[in-house]
Amino acid sequence: MLDIAYKQLVQHHRLRHGTDAKLGLRSIAWTLGSDTNNGPHLPGGCGTCRGLVVVDTGAGTYSKTLDYYLMGQFSRFVPRGATALSTTGSKDYGGGQKFEAMSFVEADGSRTVVVQNTFGNEVFLTVTFKGVAACEWVRGVMGRGLIAA
Repeated sequence: MLDIAYKQLVQHHRLRHGTDAKLGLRSIAWTLGSDTNNGPHLPGGCGTCRGLVVVDTGAGTYSKTLDYYLMGQFSRFVPRGATALSTTGSKDYGGGQKFEAMSFVEADGSRTVVVQNTFGNEVFLTVTFKGVAACEWVRGVMGRGLIAA
């Protein structure tokens, strides 16, 4: 279960990182809701894409997926109106080993950093914002983890 959850975490991070790294304003989970068979979808379309919620039509119930909660968590730290900053330090070492970072500034001047570590071990990093006096953050990011602060 942990491995599946981790893969979902990576997928969600790619959705957000791809949009924000290119200074996009929004990202969307194209499939907002799906059934228990990941449908409906068009022939030749994504047969494994799931929605933010999964509807069990037989039971008349629905459940929220990990993507639903991750979208909410990300939105908690990166609110509407935040501006993506140019961020350096992301590196792909190959073989699924990468370290990715995104940063944002909010209207009130506060800043948010989102970091993903796909290594199996903890990685320590130092974050420094240019142009901000005495703004340095040193923190460990657990292996196979995502952190927002």
